[in-house]
Amino acid sequence: MTAAIFSDQQRRETVLNFISARLRGSVRIKSFSKMIQYLKSSPVRALQPFEKINAKGAFIGENEAESYFDFLVAVVTGAVTGVQKTVTGILFPTSTMIQEAIDQLFAFILAMREDMEIREEFFVVPSWEHYLASIENKLSQLDKKLENRDEKITKILTQIYEWMRRYQRVLDEAEKDYVDTEKRLKGAEKT
Repeated sequence: MTAAIFSDQQRRETVLNFISARLRGSVRIKSFSKMIQYLKSSPVRALQPFEKINAKGAFIGENEAESYFDFLVAVVTGAVTGVQKTVTGILFPTSTMIQEAIDQLFAFILAMREDMEIREEFFVVPSWEHYLASIENKLSQLDKKLENRDEKITKILTQIYEWMRRYQRVLDEAEKDYVDTEKRLKGAEKT
């Protein structure tokens, strides 16, 4: 199994840095066209329905894309108190929804990077330490699995040894009987 290039924490930090830079005016999005293409061509599950629907489905233009982008920012920053009205009341953002919003924002930021005026860098660069820690974690898990397997094998072999030791006389007699029976059968075949 391969790990993502950016960890969950790095995506989270990149989104946080982007939002902070946008609030300071260091990032301006000139166009949402790449986001619109992404929404129309990928299996992104919109966390809020688009209001304009036509025969082909949801209409997503610049305004709708920008509104959805701002909605995602509101979800991850905690500015949204209720997401949508349901029969039982207002649905509040869950931790799963917040993580989905972070992942979507990260993907949209990557897709729209060429359509942004950026005055300060906000991407968290993946580090070798992250990769090495990931490899170390996987090796540790593998070591534990191998140790567990070795313990089970040792236990089975110990049980077999104890059984053989306990029943050695019976096994020796069974071996003699088998050898005697084999000799008699070979003797009977010769005659």
